Amino acid sequence: MSKPTPTGQIVLDAALGRTPAYVDTGLNIVHVDDVAAGHVLAFHRGRVGERYILGGENLPLREIL
Repeated sequence: MSKPTPTGQIVLDAALGRTPAYVDTGLNIVHVDDVAAGHVLAFHRGRVGERYILGGENLPLREIL
């Protein structure tokens, strides 16, 4: 069985009531379909040797949890 990512573990612990406190920080949330579309665009329009950062909305951790 696979284990959650470190971020996934934070969300899981919060859902199970195992997070007494958290750091006031944020995460970038992006849907997998948007990442896939970004890969397709980079394939068709990107330049050889270039790198692209794909992201979505920056949300505070308190809003996510």
